[in-house]
Amino acid sequence: MKKIILLLCIFLSITAFSQRGKHEKIKAYKTAFITEKLDLTVNEAEKFWPIYNDFTKREKSLKITERQGIRKKIRLAGGIDTFSDKEAIKMLNQLTSIQDGLHQLRQNLITDLKSAISIKKILKLLRAEKEFHRNLLDRLKDRKRD
Repeated sequence: MKKIILLLCIFLSITAFSQRGKHEKIKAYKTAFITEKLDLTVNEAEKFWPIYNDFTKREKSLKITERQGIRKKIRLAGGIDTFSDKEAIKMLNQLTSIQDGLHQLRQNLITDLKSAISIKKILKLLRAEKEFHRNLLDRLKDRKRD
């Protein structure tokens, strides 16, 4: 059954690579990658993916807030050096608040996943996410070389 799920994920990711936009391709590749690394059963996958997808959506929202808000203000002002100390403190507080939110989101993910998968698989997930990002960066570097 695990092999069927893995093959299905790989098939879906291949289909997505050929039919969807860049972000959808990456999402499909990440789904297949994580499913393979965690070796999820059907029951685990049914519980895991809704929790993880909700986390991913919220994480993306916070990161967009960071990029569009703070970085845009810095760029429009002409750089960090143009800010007064008071403005710099305000920016730093906003950035810290967003980072705290991301950390809290990660904590909530771990808490929520405890009811869906084993602690060992949660640890594997943390490692798989890092491996995925490393792998994705390597693929992008290889594409630029060609």
